[in-house]
Amino acid sequence: MQIVLVKKVKTLGNPGEVKNVARGYATNFLIPQGFATPATPGLIKEAKIRSRKFDKAAVVDDSAMVAFIKELEGVELAIKAKANEKGNLFASIHAADIVEELAKKISKSIDEEYIMLKEPIKKVGEYEVEVKAGDKKGILKLKIEPQV
Repeated sequence: MQIVLVKKVKTLGNPGEVKNVARGYATNFLIPQGFATPATPGLIKEAKIRSRKFDKAAVVDDSAMVAFIKELEGVELAIKAKANEKGNLFASIHAADIVEELAKKISKSIDEEYIMLKEPIKKVGEYEVEVKAGDKKGILKLKIEPQV
């Protein structure tokens, strides 16, 4: 089934792209969740225009992120979370938590997609989290502390 993406889907593509997917995937997930619409000739033409706009916006976002990554060098972030006596967290720390804490610390926010966490953080300790935009990478120092 041919669909037009309305929102970015990490495993599929960016807004405005026309994709062929399994009918069940489209009708049971993508369309009801608002990620896509069924492709019609009019929508396909509109999708090409939307795709070009998204590509231009992505270039601007990545160039702004390169400057932001330079600002991150040397920034240490501390997040307090509830943990047991062994240092295991009751609730994992995700990219969204890091973005929220970063916004409080330096008064700038970024999208979660730039934070490269292999898996959620589940223990108290110090971590180096990679921030990546395009081919530029930066390291954010993160300290998870037990909440008293």
